[in-house]
Amino acid sequence: MSESETDHKRRLRNVIGGWSESYEPGQGSGVGYPDLQFDLGQPHGLIPVEVKAGRLMKCGPYRILRVKTSIRASQIAWHDNFLSPSRGNVSFIFVCFGEGEEFEAWSLPLPFRCITMEWRQGWNTLECKQIISKGKMVKDLLSLVAEAKEDLSRRDYKGALVK
Repeated sequence: MSESETDHKRRLRNVIGGWSESYEPGQGSGVGYPDLQFDLGQPHGLIPVEVKAGRLMKCGPYRILRVKTSIRASQIAWHDNFLSPSRGNVSFIFVCFGEGEEFEAWSLPLPFRCITMEWRQGWNTLECKQIISKGKMVKDLLSLVAEAKEDLSRRDYKGALVK
């Protein structure tokens, strides 16, 4: 069975739980809106998540996350524009693969343009956060958001470390 982003969105919503909303702006719309938003309540509100079907590859001593389809320019721009060290806005790109008890989801580093433009090369898992392993949550979204906001507070508007 082929894994689609739609299947992964459904799996994420089932495993993570809580209120969430899924968006499909339409084929070729070029808007770049994220696929899902999870409501974490106050003070975090809605957390945007782009979902990408991917795979885990071995590359020497490293494990690399690769996406099966491109991260479109409109998606790269949307996340880069939304992230804001001054406002504390965070968003995520999750790379998902597997199904049932083999389902895994990983969060990429903060999706600044300089990070998401590397989609062709992939990302070392040492720089990513595993959210779901073997179909079960291993990191809750509140913890992920807290870690992301801490990381964001050390960066400028282009994603470069400043503190």
